[in-house]
Amino acid sequence: MAIIYSSMKKTRENCEEKRKRRESFFLSFFSLGYLPFIHRERERERERDMQQTLQQIIDERISFLKEQINPQNKSEENRTFQLQIDAIRSASAAAD
Repeated sequence: MAIIYSSMKKTRENCEEKRKRRESFFLSFFSLGYLPFIHRERERERERDMQQTLQQIIDERISFLKEQINPQNKSEENRTFQLQIDAIRSASAAAD
């Protein structure tokens, strides 16, 4: 039992030592001024993700409107769908 306890204690001490080394590394890494850089990179990634998501929503809406256009509709209906498509595309292009 004492051997198992001793082994567990050494394992725990090793884990604690590794954790302290990692913390020390990260603290020195961030204290060198890399934290603002990492923060800016994360902000850029979030912005890219939001732009991609917005573009997907726009594309889906345009696809839906295109599906609604068909020869069996009244011409006014089809023109209204096309007008909505053009307005979405115009707003999207203006935002870029």
